[in-house]
Amino acid sequence: MFVEEIVIDGFKSYAQKVVVSDFDPHFNAITGLNGSGKSNILDSICFVLGITNLSQVRAGSLQDLIYKQGQAGVTKASVSITFDNADKATSPLGYEHCEKIVVTRQIAIGGRSKFLINGHVAQPARVQNLFHSVQLNVNNPHFLIMQGRITKVLNMKPPEILNMLEEAAGTRMFESKKEAALKTLAKKQLKVDEIDQLLAEEVVPALEKLRKEKATFAEFTRLEQTMARTQRQVVAQQYVGLHEAVHGGGSEASLLQAQANEIEATMARLRSECAAIERDLEGVAERKRAVAGRAMEAAQDAVQKTSNELIKKTSELTNAGKTLEAERKNVADVEAQIAALEAQQDPEGARAAELALRKARAELEMARSRAKVAEEKARSVQEDSGSAETVMQEEIGRAKAARSAAAAREKQGASRAAQLRKRLAAAAKRREKEAAGVAELRSAVEEGERAVADLRARGAAAAGDGGAAGALEELRGAREAEMRRARDIQDVVDKLKCSLKFLEVQYTSPAAAKKVARDKVHGMMAELLRVKDPSAALALEVAAGSKLYQLVVADEGTAKGVLAGLRQRLTVVPLSKIRGSNIPPEVLEAVEGVSGGFARPAVAMIEYDGAFEAAMAYGFGGVLVAKDAETAKKCAFDPKVRLRCVTLEGDEFSPSGLLTGGSRSNSRNVLTQLSQLREASDELAGRTARADAIARDIAALESTAREADALAQELARAEHALTLARNKLDAHTAGGAAAAEAAELEAELAALEGDTRAAAEEAAALDEQLAALAAQLQAARTGGLAKAVEKEAKETKKALAGAEKAARAAEEASVALQTQAEGAAAEAAEARAALEEARGAVAAAAARVAALEGEVAAAREAHVAATRELKAQEARVAGFEAEESGLTKGLRQRRAALEEADVALGEARGRVQRAQQARERGAKELDRLLKQHPWISTEKHMFGQPGSGYEGLGERELEAAQKELGEAEARLKTLARHMNKKVLAMFDRAEQEYRALAEKKAAVVRDRENISRVIAQLDQKKLESLHATWEKVTRDFASIFSTLLPGASARLDPFEGNVENGLEVRVGFNGAWKESLTELSGGQRSLLALSLILALLLFKPAPIYILDEVDAALDLSHTENIGRMIQTHFPYSQFIVVSLKEGMFNNANVLFRTRFADGVSSVARAAKTK
Repeated sequence: MFVEEIVIDGFKSYAQKVVVSDFDPHFNAITGLNGSGKSNILDSICFVLGITNLSQVRAGSLQDLIYKQGQAGVTKASVSITFDNADKATSPLGYEHCEKIVVTRQIAIGGRSKFLINGHVAQPARVQNLFHSVQLNVNNPHFLIMQGRITKVLNMKPPEILNMLEEAAGTRMFESKKEAALKTLAKKQLKVDEIDQLLAEEVVPALEKLRKEKATFAEFTRLEQTMARTQRQVVAQQYVGLHEAVHGGGSEASLLQAQANEIEATMARLRSECAAIERDLEGVAERKRAVAGRAMEAAQDAVQKTSNELIKKTSELTNAGKTLEAERKNVADVEAQIAALEAQQDPEGARAAELALRKARAELEMARSRAKVAEEKARSVQEDSGSAETVMQEEIGRAKAARSAAAAREKQGASRAAQLRKRLAAAAKRREKEAAGVAELRSAVEEGERAVADLRARGAAAAGDGGAAGALEELRGAREAEMRRARDIQDVVDKLKCSLKFLEVQYTSPAAAKKVARDKVHGMMAELLRVKDPSAALALEVAAGSKLYQLVVADEGTAKGVLAGLRQRLTVVPLSKIRGSNIPPEVLEAVEGVSGGFARPAVAMIEYDGAFEAAMAYGFGGVLVAKDAETAKKCAFDPKVRLRCVTLEGDEFSPSGLLTGGSRSNSRNVLTQLSQLREASDELAGRTARADAIARDIAALESTAREADALAQELARAEHALTLARNKLDAHTAGGAAAAEAAELEAELAALEGDTRAAAEEAAALDEQLAALAAQLQAARTGGLAKAVEKEAKETKKALAGAEKAARAAEEASVALQTQAEGAAAEAAEARAALEEARGAVAAAAARVAALEGEVAAAREAHVAATRELKAQEARVAGFEAEESGLTKGLRQRRAALEEADVALGEARGRVQRAQQARERGAKELDRLLKQHPWISTEKHMFGQPGSGYEGLGERELEAAQKELGEAEARLKTLARHMNKKVLAMFDRAEQEYRALAEKKAAVVRDRENISRVIAQLDQKKLESLHATWEKVTRDFASIFSTLLPGASARLDPFEGNVENGLEVRVGFNGAWKESLTELSGGQRSLLALSLILALLLFKPAPIYILDEVDAALDLSHTENIGRMIQTHFPYSQFIVVSLKEGMFNNANVLFRTRFADGVSSVARAAKTK
């Protein structure tokens, strides 16, 4: 679709009708002087397309679009555009059948405006839809490129460029529709809020109020029916109870009298048994006196005597052991002293000093000999040189002889040294063997000393502080005391168990008992509870009544098994079935107010295992215990309470008017006796446990004593072995022959080696002397003898003086060492004598210890024997005492049972009397019921029958029913004052209204959720489309820009790495990308903006593009490039370009020139010559 013809009449500067026809389908240019009406042609096109923003066509109002605003006689403006619609692929929706489409818009003075399509009037929305369907949205005209728009694009920020991309992608329409949808959502939310407010403020409160009124009406109706039914049940139950009491009273009295007779027979039997036990007690006492006499006293004396003797001998043994340790320490000290003195003798030093002395003396003799010879030679030289030579010859001969003798001594010494070394090696081996034996003996002695020390420490720990025997006796006395107290408590426990024997469950046979699961039989109810306050025991017993003696079991199966095997008649209560009644909180508040805190629920005054809560509620629920009769009376008859109440004295007040009381005995109170039995049993267990603990301590002490005896015997053996080891060590140390031989050989070898070295040194000195004599002889023969002899004489004198000094020093050192060694040897001899004495003292002390150990063992055996005899005597006496205690216990039990039976007899007679009185009262009450309720006579045959409505009620059920009647009557009065009898119809209407509003709200919520879901889906599709558009536009952008400005490149980069944040323009020249657009010239920036706009247009090409002087800021070459670019990149779109430059319009296929003359614009067409 493209523009084929435009007819302008009265629009802006076109006062007369002007037909601009024969538009080229591709490239059209409009040129003319400024003000000649070029842009008015473009404005006329926008006018027909339905522009609403008149500022874009340079008008303030529609009247400004009429020629001279209607002042020149032209009162209306009309523009018609004929579109060629031959190409159906680009046809607007719904107009595919039209070959041409003529759209006309007319306005007149006064603001009247209308549209026509193909000569038919059309609404503006229809016209907009027509153009929108072919990408011609004039109110957001991406197909219209004005010069100002290029400047605007240059200043756009990344988000604004992103908006242009969205417009090109077509997602901006989605955004506008999304905004409309969000507004719809907001409206729907307002509707939901209105419905919620209506429900919360009006409908729901009204509905709740009607619901409560409906419940009140239902409760009123139910209470009326329940009250009538319950009243008849209560009256029927009262009648049945009174009838049984009156007509069955005789049998009950007979049963009570039979019980009294049975008690009298039991008392006679108990008196007979008491007399027999007293006779047996006298016999046992006589036998005990016969045994417990002098034999017991003798045994006790023997134990005391042997204990004292054992303590004495043990003390002596301890002292002897300390003495032995002191003597052994003395031996060790003396041995250390001898070792120190032997070290002071220093035989090696003495031998070295002797060798040094011998060497010094030999050197002194040699020096003297040389000095003498030198002196003789000097004298001979002075007297006669020939005789001097003779002397020298003699001296050389003597020196050679001395040299031969020294060499012989050296050779003999070496031979003798070799022999001594062989002997020394053999002696050293024997010495090492002896040393190993000594080390082994010393190790044995040290091990024995450690064993003895360990045994002594263990023995001391086992003996303690010496008071073990006394502690043992104290423990035995304490244990006996505990046992006596335990026997006394056992008597009390047996007595209480005897009096409570009736609580035992007795089976017909052991086989019947085995059939019952004992872990599911819990016991009588009285046994399963503890009374918190002993003063309330009587009241609690009266409150529970016969239920205290009912057997509590786990379930029905156990109950059946128990009943099948019981010997006596019992009521069995299965926990799985019974249900107790608890007092409601409001009634408890009323009790507190009425009694002033002096009345409490009976179940609150007992303690029990949580597993038995149902049983306790069954036995004590719904009963109060009051301090006195006045409080009980108030609680029983108060209309808010009406509960059975029992006083601490045992008086009973029933809401029905029945009062029970009189004298009661506390001596037979079962709960008190059970409490006493538990306390006595606990104390008995404690006493028994303490006696057992003391018995363990006694056993431990006896074990310790036995261990001490065993340790003493083991200590004696260890000390004896230690003494033998020490004696062997002393003998081995004293007789060390190999060590002495080795020491002598070492000394002889050292002396021989010294002599050998001296002989070698002497031979060397003689060699030197011979050399000197030879030199002197030669000198004598040559004439220089006198001077040499004189020099020799001086040197020999000097050497003699040194030798004398060295000999004196060696002699002094040898004398000093000899003196020191002699003194140490003398002291060592004295110390060895002292050592022998000390070892004798150790042997004596060890013998004393061994003797005392035997005496201690004998004393201990005697003490053990005496103790054993004493225990035997005590055991015989204890046997008599145990027998006597058992008889006494039996006597006490029977006397106690006799007392209990006497009390029971009195109570049984009282019960007979009370049963007769109750029968008389029941007869009077029965007559009153028959008169008050005449229907009893006609319906009494149905009382107690299942399904008749008069089923039997238990005591608790009856009390609960009476209470329910009172509460129902009070509640009916309260409800009658506030009841709405029309509530049922009102509630139905309100509920229907509530459901209707709820359905409306649900529908609105569903619509809102659907809209939100569609928006989310479209958001995702929008993002995908946006990315695809960006990729294509940035490619086209680069292509168009490089066409307009060869050598340059451009692209769109995501701002901060994300397309959704915006897009920024980047430009590069010859591969170098600029950091900022400020580096570009004005023309380059205009080309860049135009390239971006055209790239966006190319994404979804519109059929028509309008460019208004977009080349204003460009030079000629760039303008020509724009023309070539249009032909290259937009071959399927129609361009209408307004330009003043030939470079632009010369590329157009058709050129329109405008002129302005006489205030009116005109247009002339000029086709391009091919």
